[in-house]
Amino acid sequence: MSQPMTLANRILIGMGIGIVAAVATLGIGHFHPPTLDFMRKVASAVFDPFGQVFLRMLFFVVMPLVFASLTAGVVQLGRPGRLGPLALRTFAVFFANMAIGVTLGLVMMNLLEPGRHLPTDVMQQLLAEYGGAAKGIADRGAAQPTMSLALIVDMFMPRNLLGAITGHERGSIGEVLPLILFAILFGAAATQLVEARRQRVLEGLETLAQIMTRIVDFALRLAPYAVPAMIYS
Repeated sequence: MSQPMTLANRILIGMGIGIVAAVATLGIGHFHPPTLDFMRKVASAVFDPFGQVFLRMLFFVVMPLVFASLTAGVVQLGRPGRLGPLALRTFAVFFANMAIGVTLGLVMMNLLEPGRHLPTDVMQQLLAEYGGAAKGIADRGAAQPTMSLALIVDMFMPRNLLGAITGHERGSIGEVLPLILFAILFGAAATQLVEARRQRVLEGLETLAQIMTRIVDFALRLAPYAVPAMIYS
């Protein structure tokens, strides 16, 4: 009796199907452009939104899962004196991951130069669709103040914690650094409660983390179908 296919293998097969289908559509569109135009509309109207459902389900759980997991870890320490090393390790891992991600992105962008080989008409179409949003991001980046102690305090302790965590726009995920600091402070305060109440707080946090993990499981069930849909789109 054959073993059931693992989720990772199903996702890899889906990626292959998405790539083959996209290349085949581009090939057909080279000889029959109306077909390519029609499939682009189908991809934009159906495939991309379906793939976004998978991504948005993962985005939904990021903030609650980070808060619940980190706060539960602090509460389990039992004493604030043990908090220092955990906080240092948490922020060290966060900044290390961020540095690795930025470095990989810069290296791959400079090596592959995505978009350099695009036809002129496709490049003009992309600029027309996304040029305004890209300019807005660039303008916001140029307007950022230089690094200072006041800026660091504002990064970690914004005046509006919920606004920073939820994001100022519908398309943004929100800031993680203030959430991490708040989770550590919340957990440290919870360690000062009497044992019975501290245990109830811990049970609630662990339950929340388990629920968020189940939502991730729901999203992963869509992955073998959503990933090829996004790749094709």
